[in-house]
Amino acid sequence: MDVVAEYLTAKDAAAAEGWSESWISHRKNLLKLHPELQKEVRARAAGGREA
Repeated sequence: MDVVAEYLTAKDAAAAEGWSESWISHRKNLLKLHPELQKEVRARAAGGREA
């Protein structure tokens, strides 16, 4: 599900999905990162390190 496209505001998404507004806002900010940095963030969040 593409939460960013589905809801107009972080408040709407948080209410509908049960997440906090800050959680939604942090995720939206991560989408602004360069794709290579997004890849690194995902790898570290998964407990690994991008080679």
